[in-house]
Amino acid sequence: MPISSLSAMQISPTASASSAAAGAGVPLSLGSKVHIKVSCTNLPDRDPTSKSDPQLFIYMQHVAKQSHVRPMMQRTGSTASISSVSSAVDIRMTGFTPEVAGGWSLLGQSRMIRDDLNPIFPEDFVVEFFFEEVQNLVFVIVDVDHPGHPMTHQDYLGHTVVSLATVVSSGTKGHAAQLSGDPNLLPRGLPKFDRPPAATRRQAQKSRIAITATTQDDMRRKAFLSISVQKLEAKDANGKSDPYIVLSRIERDQYNGERLVSVYKSPVIRKTTRPIWQRLKVPAKHLSLSNSGNEPIRLSIWDWDSNGKDDYIGSIDTTLNQLVAAGSSKQRPALPLINQKKVGRMFYKHSGLLTVDACTLEDEPTFLDFIAAGANISLSVAIDLTASNNPQRKSQLGLAAPPQSNYPPLNEYQRALIGIGQVVQEYDNDKTVPVFGFGFAMNNIKYPCSFFGNAVGVDGILKLYYEILMNPALQLYGPTDFAPVLREATENLKKHLQAEPNQLVYHILLILTDGQITDMEATTHALAAAANLPLSIIVVGVGSANFGDMRTLDGDGDETGWRRRLAPYPGGPPVRDIVQFVSMAEVGGDPFALARETLREVPEQFMQYVQAKGIKLAM
Repeated sequence: MPISSLSAMQISPTASASSAAAGAGVPLSLGSKVHIKVSCTNLPDRDPTSKSDPQLFIYMQHVAKQSHVRPMMQRTGSTASISSVSSAVDIRMTGFTPEVAGGWSLLGQSRMIRDDLNPIFPEDFVVEFFFEEVQNLVFVIVDVDHPGHPMTHQDYLGHTVVSLATVVSSGTKGHAAQLSGDPNLLPRGLPKFDRPPAATRRQAQKSRIAITATTQDDMRRKAFLSISVQKLEAKDANGKSDPYIVLSRIERDQYNGERLVSVYKSPVIRKTTRPIWQRLKVPAKHLSLSNSGNEPIRLSIWDWDSNGKDDYIGSIDTTLNQLVAAGSSKQRPALPLINQKKVGRMFYKHSGLLTVDACTLEDEPTFLDFIAAGANISLSVAIDLTASNNPQRKSQLGLAAPPQSNYPPLNEYQRALIGIGQVVQEYDNDKTVPVFGFGFAMNNIKYPCSFFGNAVGVDGILKLYYEILMNPALQLYGPTDFAPVLREATENLKKHLQAEPNQLVYHILLILTDGQITDMEATTHALAAAANLPLSIIVVGVGSANFGDMRTLDGDGDETGWRRRLAPYPGGPPVRDIVQFVSMAEVGGDPFALARETLREVPEQFMQYVQAKGIKLAM
């Protein structure tokens, strides 16, 4: 799927209270499903009178806390055994409990294929993909000599270790690798096998595995919904409301009755009783799991309140097919919004009249489609070197551990670099990471921000970081100015874009800091300029400082309040929210929980950018 650029369009903020930005809103579902197919060539022959009978086992390592909900296959036993499975292995969302040490869980297994050294495994393994997590995979191939017995009773043929991100990034050509013929090289915690004979190990050096991952087609189908309401009930003292829409699936069963599953929240439109939302974008799959369009959904209108106690106004029950029909009808009927608690009250008729102005179903590429087509996601790092990071402050710069050491413990800066760096490096072609420092002096010369060099991968970042701290000329100084960091990083990004005009590049700037911003006006001005670039900014707070200004920059979940907070500053609010702030304290110092919280918005920010710039994929 080659990338082709069309005429670029600028993102524009909401022009008035009557119109929401196209495509804005909060999709309330994170994971994306990918389909994995596997084949092998030149497998070792371990059967003396025939050929090997290969079977594939796939394991996943979830580099995260065990309490987090994980995708894994429903299983009934604790031991993987040789058996035939259906051709579609569905790895469903369940609570993750590792079945073996080391955090590895069995995702699925193929059926046995008789007498074949070049098997094409027919199974379609469906895996939940999370950009914000490291998802490592191990593919183990065995020769089945004892059907019905555990896999460790079979003859080992080979294995390979790869991240799901690497497989996805390989696109339609797939990921190809040589199989390892030594079971002693299997990651810790996986089943143990007897070492095969030397001749078999030599033969395995010619064995290859090919792994392809494709996105689930039904996630490309989007519902574009335009809604207007007349005579909306006023909930505020000014005789107006601040309405927003929540779309929910209505799920019913005989045991639990009715349950609402919220899948979308629209932008808030301020101070109106006649709101108009234009082209709200919702994955059609979220509104109809079966793709039939007939499952019941509820469209609710709420009034936003600054104290967090939003008021319910009313709702209609409908289906996706009914919304599409209403949007294409010439009559455009007005549908009454009903608050069931008010039904039966004197003079109550409705809480507003809703009209479906348009509802169309359109296919558009997903984030994974762009990754598979060759989009490159790169990282740069800016580290706070101000005076508050002194050797006496625990968990901060002065107590940094040397690279690859176990003592002293890694400080919070290092843990943040590991958590986020390990995820992003999987999507970067050359894994080169520019590293900056800010708020320091060197030989009594002050540097608001300075480029220290390029590191390669997470290990390179940690090594360069430690060398910076050990430089005897370094003076931890100040102030904590963000604007020089933003200007330096964006200029570096512009040069990269000019050098590779035909490569779709999206960049993540990671800023690590332990203090409050001291140049807020200049920062907001630089942020407004940066929002037009292919850029997301992650700010990680270290220690217990007041991080109020960082939270001001982050529009997380409250676009209306975010725009209002930034309106007084130079440049006003950016054209899109590109900042995500999380403090290490909020995630208990867990680097992988930090990665989940900070990176989960990146795919949506990426898609907002490519759509605003008119960047298309030839599907």
